Formats: sequence, structure tokens, C-alpha cells
Amino acid sequence: MYKQIMLQSVYQIIIILLFHFLGTEILGLAETSGNDTIVQTLVFNAFVFAQIFNSLNSRRLDKKLNIFEGISNNWYFMAITPSVKIAVQVIIVFIGGTAFQVTCIGGREWGISLALGFVSIPLGALIRLLPNGPFEYLF
Repeated sequence: MYKQIMLQSVYQIIIILLFHFLGTEILGLAETSGNDTIVQTLVFNAFVFAQIFNSLNSRRLDKKLNIFEGISNNWYFMAITPSVKIAVQVIIVFIGGTAFQVTCIGGREWGISLALGFVSIPLGALIRLLPNGPFEYLF
């Protein structure tokens, strides 16, 4: 569990800081306040989707790789994750406006934020394959 928390956090910190400070350059946008808001929205969106996809990883604490095993037996998880978490995120981005300091973003930014969030799933599988010993030594 410690290794998941530590390495998923490192991944999320890296992508969030990278896009926060270099987002306009990475996306090839001009340095304007409107584009800065687009980058801030992408950063927020990527962070939320990384959390959503990581919640799938968090269902499994052993070394098995199938994070979807038994997911249909957990109706609370099934109801909250797709309908509430994702729907609320989409609503926040589309109509959140000044309350959340976000703006509507295009398909490319949605794709980037979903892709960055989705990386949490294969990263979680890779982390499960690492030995526990070095991480247990730290804690």
C-alpha cells in the first residue's frame, strides 16, 4: 500500500507541476490569460481523472493485476464512480466558470487530461510488480 501511495503521488505531482509550469509550451499555445485558464483547467481535469482512475487501483491491495475483479459486486462503487464523480467533473468544467476558475476546454485538452489520468491504471499494475521490501524498509 505504501508503494502505491508513494509512487502514484510522485507521478501525479510530476504531471501536475509539468503542465502547470510548462503547459502553454507543451500545448503550443500563446502566453495569454485565456490560454493560461485553459492550461489551469487541463491541470485540474488531469488531477481529478488521475484520482478517479487511481480509485480503481485502490480496490486491490494484493499483487494481483486484475483491478476489475468483483467490481460488479460493489454497487456503491459502480454508482458513485461513473455517475457521480465523472458527471460532476464534466459539469464543473462546462459550467463551473469563475467559481472553480475553469473554462470550457476542447477535445484535445479533454483527451490529454483523460490520458494522463488513465496512466494511473498501468502504473498501478507496474507498481504491484515491484518488491515490497524496499518500501517496507522506509516505513
